[in-house]
Amino acid sequence: MAGGARVTPEVSPWRDAGARTDAEALAFFDRCLEAFEQARARAGDVRSHYRMAGAPLTLSFAGRSLVGDLTPALRHLETTATGDGGLTIGIWDGSSSDRVPPAPAFTDRASRGNTELLQYSEGRIRAAFDSWLGMLSVLDVERNLALFWLRDASHVPITLVGTPFRIILQWWASALDGQLIHAAAVGTESGAVVISGPSGTGKSSTALAALEAGLLYLGDDFVLAQPGSPPRVFSLYNSAKVDDATLETRLPALRDAVHARPRLATEKEVLFAQARWPRQLRADLPLRAILLPSVTGGPESRLVPLGAADALRSLLPGIFPFPGQRQEAVTRLARLARQVPAYRFELGHDSRGVAETLRRFLEP
Repeated sequence: MAGGARVTPEVSPWRDAGARTDAEALAFFDRCLEAFEQARARAGDVRSHYRMAGAPLTLSFAGRSLVGDLTPALRHLETTATGDGGLTIGIWDGSSSDRVPPAPAFTDRASRGNTELLQYSEGRIRAAFDSWLGMLSVLDVERNLALFWLRDASHVPITLVGTPFRIILQWWASALDGQLIHAAAVGTESGAVVISGPSGTGKSSTALAALEAGLLYLGDDFVLAQPGSPPRVFSLYNSAKVDDATLETRLPALRDAVHARPRLATEKEVLFAQARWPRQLRADLPLRAILLPSVTGGPESRLVPLGAADALRSLLPGIFPFPGQRQEAVTRLARLARQVPAYRFELGHDSRGVAETLRRFLEP
């Protein structure tokens, strides 16, 4: 978050709450919904429609204060209308409205970093509250309705600009037998590869090198994978994250594509592929392989076969940003790792060679 200041919610810190019944969880959601509807009645309803993973998605903003920050990453999936049966997310903030969410009457007392995790793993209502950012995500599974509240619209963290609503989207995707994974995905019309690995292994720079070389692009930071026959990978965001050093040394031509927004020195740059490469974006492609990148410093890039266990170990850390349903996530990823081959992608120092290696691998 810009400035790095801790956000202290004006509502309860949402700890040490009482009972955790389904009825209380539903009552909490309904009170949040009432607060959103009051904010929307005052500020106006600003709607945008998308098609994500083959399903409709509607964003309903109470006013325009968050629209400019939370829609660019989704713009490549925008449609004029969504049809029936999709997810709707109601969005408002504490800067432009005094309608704040209520303090909940339930919590599982679990925490991950700065996030207080509410009743999420079972039942109809899923919720998570980030106490550092003052950010609430809550979903009613039966109504296919989610709510998102951010305390301060003037301090939207750059990671939220690049990958908005990702906790809500994972809860929703689980009903489609899908799993958000912390990975990039690029390809050709014949299929895509998922590039999975921790920060610093070359995941983002590989995806951007492929994009700049003309390959198709589905995402850099989080994509949605779905086991099946064949397995598929779906685009969520057209954003990409890259650090300053990579921009200067490997991809200097992309400097003018960087999103102009203040950020912390520890945060990466964010750019939107929709603005520069709209014809190379795809909503989904069949999944052909899982690649684990490794910067070797050598002159050439090459692919070395690995086993399903290596692929699964690479994918598993990506489930930890998402509260709840961990066993279901592990099961989905294990199925995926068994369905497609895995390779260690040894990256040479020439970004054009990296992209050409991918192109040759994906040729039918």
